Amino acid sequence: MVADISTGSDGIVAESQITSVKDLKGKKVSVKLGTVPHLVLLEALKANQLQPNEIEIVDAINERGAALLKQGQVNASVLWEPLLSNTAKAEGRKVIYTTADVDSVVIDGLATRSSITTTKQDELLRFIETWFDIMKDLETKPQEVFASVAKQLGTTVEIFAKDYAGLKKGDLEMNRRMFEGGRLQSASQQTRQLLLADPRHGRLIRDYVEINAQPIVKATKNWQQ
Repeated sequence: MVADISTGSDGIVAESQITSVKDLKGKKVSVKLGTVPHLVLLEALKANQLQPNEIEIVDAINERGAALLKQGQVNASVLWEPLLSNTAKAEGRKVIYTTADVDSVVIDGLATRSSITTTKQDELLRFIETWFDIMKDLETKPQEVFASVAKQLGTTVEIFAKDYAGLKKGDLEMNRRMFEGGRLQSASQQTRQLLLADPRHGRLIRDYVEINAQPIVKATKNWQQ
């Protein structure tokens, strides 16, 4: 199941003299290697015809990366919201790229062991159907949903709503596109290719993740009845 796709909640903030991703060539960029922000960077570079080895990576997590940019130790940082926008508000910095600029492969979803699809199929289908209910509620009564989630996360409705604005919700139509339309399979292949192109992360990239559309197909039929 796909829960959401990043459409602006992740991006790159840079010094004022850097106006585009292409300007990052030969520059220092902070990002935590082998994580989602690293994937965001690789996706941005590919979209702008740059090779990973054409930039210098400073291995640093979100908050540390923002601090390095503020200190002038890097030229740009890959960040996620709300730190992305907050850092860009500082004098002399700007957002030069977000996941809204592409059909991003930064996808949140539900994964499980293959056996669960048969041994606990009913529970799995009910979970997916309940998720579709929540996505429907987001359309009809978003403030109630935001209030409930914000309470669980210990934040305010306003902050959560702003953060969620950078995500495309994983409703029924989205899951149809991702599973029945084949987009999730192609995104998985793209992700693998991007990570293989920059071995600085030092991780083993798996190629045996099964994408099973049947639970979504069955849950969709049940939910629409």
